[in-house]
Amino acid sequence: MKMAKWWLLFSAIFLFLWVSCQKKTYKPVPIEKGDICLTCMMEIVDLDYAAECIMENGDVLKFDHPICMIQYFSGGRKPLKEKVLKYYVMAYDTKKWVRADSAIFVRGNYRTPVMDYNVTAFQDSAAAREFARTHHANEFLNWEEMWAEYQEPDRFFRAQYGKNGLRPDIFECHVQDVVQFRITNRTKKNIAITIEGYPEFRLEIPAEESRTRRFKADKPGDHFDIREATSGKVVGRLVVSGAHLREETKEYYEY
Repeated sequence: MKMAKWWLLFSAIFLFLWVSCQKKTYKPVPIEKGDICLTCMMEIVDLDYAAECIMENGDVLKFDHPICMIQYFSGGRKPLKEKVLKYYVMAYDTKKWVRADSAIFVRGNYRTPVMDYNVTAFQDSAAAREFARTHHANEFLNWEEMWAEYQEPDRFFRAQYGKNGLRPDIFECHVQDVVQFRITNRTKKNIAITIEGYPEFRLEIPAEESRTRRFKADKPGDHFDIREATSGKVVGRLVVSGAHLREETKEYYEY
């Protein structure tokens, strides 16, 4: 009887130790030689700009830059974001992993060795400011702003503005889509394009040049006029389909 009790106690201790050893640590891991960025499928060679994320099952996904990590979870992989526990980036100043949501990202008129991106992550704000000063950079972004800037858009519209206005002139997306416009100005005067109902959208385009801007279409409706701001003229329309608008606008706007 005593032997049976000792056996049960030993078994319980062994099981506890085994389960403890199997538990995931959920910590960033070193980048090893031969590790591949899951977005660009190139070997990660410059560790100063690397990034990782830890999934809920303990898997660690590796990338050669925070922008690559953001773009990996865009488009068809967007649902995978729900399975990410933590995002990490390599701090340029400390050469250590830091939580992405506590990092400072410096953007400016310079290029990193990785994919020619112009963004570098820092842990210390003073180091970030000094880097910005010496690299002619003047933008400081947090992790949320990085997502807003660099995730792949749900809708990417290209258009041209000329003497006959905007072509095409009707654009449709779904509510909560990240929408990106790239508009080419074919005239010899500077213009500004705005979208009624979305005051944060203003795209100023010099003569005979192109400009890009994105925003989140968080208000549904089929009445958002697109205007050339200097003249006030309506040159197009944005349709943002919510649950109640998708079916009623589908037939009219399919062409």
